[in-house]
Amino acid sequence: MVSEREKVVFMLLPRGVMELQKRHSEFANDRNNKRLNSENSKSDFITPFMKDNVRFSEISLKETQSNIAILIPAGADATAPVISGTVLYLIRNGDKLDKLRTEIHSVLPREGDVTVKSTRDLGYLNACINEGLGLANPVPEGLPTIVPKGSYTYAGHFVPEGV
Repeated sequence: MVSEREKVVFMLLPRGVMELQKRHSEFANDRNNKRLNSENSKSDFITPFMKDNVRFSEISLKETQSNIAILIPAGADATAPVISGTVLYLIRNGDKLDKLRTEIHSVLPREGDVTVKSTRDLGYLNACINEGLGLANPVPEGLPTIVPKGSYTYAGHFVPEGV
């Protein structure tokens, strides 16, 4: 049920915004319906919502669609800045990009070889990801960092371990 206040807000919004919202809802609902009707046992970001929620069977399809429509951009908003920021830093530092490319191609020569498991032990790739999370962090407060064992010198300043 839409309140009078919501009706006024919807009337004031530009038609293009409403069209984008409608397209997003249709896209999310289509993906949601395909996922809910899938027999695929592969785990994804919707799996915990469905399997770990003891009251999932009590949630209406419309409610489920609404929740997932919120989750899709939420995930994109968190990952997009980190990915684009990390790529930007790698492009600006060609020697680092070359080193990363060499590591990946030496262990995973074909695109089909790339899996979560196969990338787990790629030290430089994981270092780049961690550095990207620090440099292009989507969290307003940033992620906490703790100096590893052995201390660290940053910009000429000594930082003891554990800080």
